[in-house]
Amino acid sequence: MISVIVPVYHEQQIDPFLAQFKGIDFKTMELIVVDGDKDSPTISDSASFSGQYVFSDPGRATQMNRGAALAKGEVLLFLHADTWLPEGWPEEVCRILSYRSVGAFDLGFSDGGWRGRLLARVASFRSRLTRIPFGDQAQFFQKETFDKLGGFDSVSIMEDVLMMQRIRRLGMAIEISRQVVFSSARRWVQNGWLQVTIRHLWLQIQYYSGVPVAELRR
Repeated sequence: MISVIVPVYHEQQIDPFLAQFKGIDFKTMELIVVDGDKDSPTISDSASFSGQYVFSDPGRATQMNRGAALAKGEVLLFLHADTWLPEGWPEEVCRILSYRSVGAFDLGFSDGGWRGRLLARVASFRSRLTRIPFGDQAQFFQKETFDKLGGFDSVSIMEDVLMMQRIRRLGMAIEISRQVVFSSARRWVQNGWLQVTIRHLWLQIQYYSGVPVAELRR
C-alpha cells in the first residue's frame, strides 16, 4: 500500500487537487490530509472526503510526521496540495523503491508559460546535480526507512532539504524519476518571477553558508 500524505494550511486549491484521486483503489493506496488549523479547516465538508482528514499543530514537518505516524502503507509519498502526480505514478514509485529506499519525481509547472518551463528545467538540473530533490518534487520513502530516519526534523522551513542531506550523509542513494509532477506556479505569478526566484536562491545561499533555519524563517 502507498500512503499519500498531504499537509495543508488554508489551502485554496484543494478541490481540483483532490480530483486526481477520484476512483482510487483503497486496497493499494490511502490518502491522508493533515490540516494545520482546526479552527479554519481547509476541507469544509469532511464527511464527503474519501481519505483520512486529521489535524495537527501547524508546520509542514510536524504535519507530515503526523500523517506518517497514521499511515498504514509500506510506502510514504509526501505531496504538496498544489502538485499533480503523473499518470501511472504508483507503478513508478514501486519500481524505484524495488531497488532504492528514497526517491522523488522531476519537476514541472502546470502554468506559467515559458518562464515556468525554464524554471522547471533549472530545478531539474539542480536536483540531479546535487541529488537533493525538494519537497515539491513529491519525495517518497520506504516507510521502514523513513521510520529509521526518525521522520522530518521539527523545523519551520527547509525540512525537505535537511532530510535529503541526512540521507546522503548516510550514503544512501536518492533516485529521481524522469516522470514529472506538475506544481502550480502561483507564488511566482502572484509575487513576480524574478523576485521569488532571487528570494529562493538567496535563502539557499544563506542556508548553505550556515545561517540558522530559524533566522531564515524570519
